[in-house]
Amino acid sequence: MATISKRGDYQYRVQVRRKGYPAVYKTFNYLADAEAWARSIESEMDRGIFLSRSEAESTTIKEIANQYIKEVSPSKKNKVEDIRLMNVVITKFGSYYIAGLQSKMIAEWREELKAKGLANSTINHHLNTLSGLLEQAIKEWGYAMPMNPCRLVKRMPDGKSRDRRLLQDEEKRILEECNNSANKYVGLIFQFALETTMRQGEIFSMVWENIDLKSRVAFLEDTKNGDSRSVALSSKAVAILDSLTKKTQGSVFPCNQKAIAACFRGLITKARTKYLNDCEKTAIAPENGFLENIRFHDSRHEATSRLFEKNLNIMEVASMTGHKSLQMLKRYTHMQAANIAEKLR
Repeated sequence: MATISKRGDYQYRVQVRRKGYPAVYKTFNYLADAEAWARSIESEMDRGIFLSRSEAESTTIKEIANQYIKEVSPSKKNKVEDIRLMNVVITKFGSYYIAGLQSKMIAEWREELKAKGLANSTINHHLNTLSGLLEQAIKEWGYAMPMNPCRLVKRMPDGKSRDRRLLQDEEKRILEECNNSANKYVGLIFQFALETTMRQGEIFSMVWENIDLKSRVAFLEDTKNGDSRSVALSSKAVAILDSLTKKTQGSVFPCNQKAIAACFRGLITKARTKYLNDCEKTAIAPENGFLENIRFHDSRHEATSRLFEKNLNIMEVASMTGHKSLQMLKRYTHMQAANIAEKLR
């Protein structure tokens, strides 16, 4: 039975009591709102679906986000990035109560991020971070909500997957700049990536204890998808490892990952500038796109495609790359049409 009592001149306090349920209270500024709320709570109790929202109505997003950072983020693979995004959520929605967060507000946030020029995948990552926080609060910590409002918000469409492969002579020019670099590792790491399909993070996680040069196998304990895998090493990959100062333990490439990434970007720019200068000297028009829009991760596309061009089957390639589905493997595989045409003769 719902009881509505007036508090002062402008507020109405609702009390709903029903056998088998805890007493529920809420205060409203308008009598019509108080009566509507009382009817909805009684209806939920009659249907046996009532859950007390008192905690969700008195706990802020900031409070559960800080709890998440303390209890959940440390177990995440990339906990630093997870904490960074959680702090972005706190900045945007921290002062709101959990129950007060609406899908409209989240959709507006999506548009704000879009206006800032963020990539679709980055925007979705922000939305998924907030959604993951709310799912944790609802399912694990018992905060009652009719639904996670993030589920009602459309995600940005997936961007077109990259299909950048190295054009003729691009690899040669890149390696020339790598060899001229003061950083002795950047060229070796780039070549090693082309030989193994490994991600940059996987290369830097390699330790000598997990390298078997005799069997030509590198064991990766920690990969992006959370599974370990063994990667076969080509003769060139083995030669690269042989050129390093071998130890019995420790990192295979003892250098800073961010420094290598920055160095590689700078070398691409240098290679492009040198190429344009060469074209100007020889009065040859520069090839469209040559040494442009190249990222280190493109080495994974290139390496995977080269494995197929060496006639390895899908399962063999998947064992190298670590992909769990053909669809995901396809995104990283871009066969050169000219090579396929040769097989159709």
